[in-house]
Amino acid sequence: MSQCGYILELLHQNISIINFVCSFISKRFVQKLTFFY
Repeated sequence: MSQCGYILELLHQNISIINFVCSFISKRFVQKLTFFY
C-alpha cells in the first residue's frame, strides 16, 4: 500500500512537471507565431 502511494506521488510530481513544461513550450510557440504574423 505504501509503495502504491509512493508511485502515485511520483506520478503526480511528473504530471505537474509535464504540465509546467507544456505550458512553457506553448507560450514560447505562441510568441513565435505572433512574432511571425
